[in-house]
Amino acid sequence: MKNKIIAVLIIIAVLLSSVVIFQFCRTWLGERGRVDDVVINIGESAKFSQKEIQAAMDLVIKKFPDFIDCELTELWYDEEKSEQEITRGYMVSGRGSNNGIQKENAIIIYSNFTTGAKSADEGFNPNSRYTNWMWILIRPNEHASWTIDDWGY
Repeated sequence: MKNKIIAVLIIIAVLLSSVVIFQFCRTWLGERGRVDDVVINIGESAKFSQKEIQAAMDLVIKKFPDFIDCELTELWYDEEKSEQEITRGYMVSGRGSNNGIQKENAIIIYSNFTTGAKSADEGFNPNSRYTNWMWILIRPNEHASWTIDDWGY
C-alpha cells in the first residue's frame, strides 16, 4: 500500500513539473503578448484624472503579456462609451451587479490587438485582429489601486 501511495505521489509530482516547465517555456521563450509598440490615447475625462486613467492602462499593459502570441496595438479611454457600457451592461448583467462596486469606481479601457498562429491555444482566432476589446477595471474606492475584473467583448 505504501508503495502505491509513493507511486501516485511521484506521478503527481511529474505531472505538476511538466505543467510548470511548459508554462515557463511558453512565457519566457518569446511567445508572450507584445506591448512594445502600443499606441496610447488617454482621452478626456470628467470622471477620472489623467493619472487614474494611466494607472488603469498600465495595469492592462502589465497583464497583456499573458496573452500568448498576441500584439497590443492600441489602448484608449472613451468616457462616453465606458459609462454606457458600465451603466447598461456591467452594473446590470455583469459582475458589477453583484460585487458591491459602485459605478464611479469602475472604468473600461478599450484596446485593439492582433493574434498570431499560436494564439489559438488561448482561445483566440489565429492571425486575426480584435477591435474594441474591453478591459473592465475596478477599485473599492477612489483612493485604492485598480484591479482587472474582466475583459472581452
